[in-house]
Amino acid sequence: MKWLTIVPCAGIIVLLCGSAPCHSQDNATENQLPAILVEQEIKRMTGTVAKVSFVNSEIMITGELGYITFRVPDNISIMRGSKEIDLEDIEPGETVMVQYENPEPGKYIAVFLRASTGSS
Repeated sequence: MKWLTIVPCAGIIVLLCGSAPCHSQDNATENQLPAILVEQEIKRMTGTVAKVSFVNSEIMITGELGYITFRVPDNISIMRGSKEIDLEDIEPGETVMVQYENPEPGKYIAVFLRASTGSS
């Protein structure tokens, strides 16, 4: 019986593949698990901020792909020009560029945000 486990770790997905023990006498090498590293693709979108949720740490942006809500982890950099800012400093109507991961359909996680320099 074959199995596959997916383990996300710091932007890298580790796939573990293997098989259940067989009934042969020498199954030691069959139970060793090869690990395959697959790097998560970072995507980019520029758009207009429609909504910011400080409670949920999310930002909704409208752009060429329509409305997309991004989860904004506490540990990412949010920049305006050369200055690091907080999510609370971004307002609806601003133009932002977001770099993000899309680990599964409908799930968007920001890894970097750059706000326009027009608002401060």
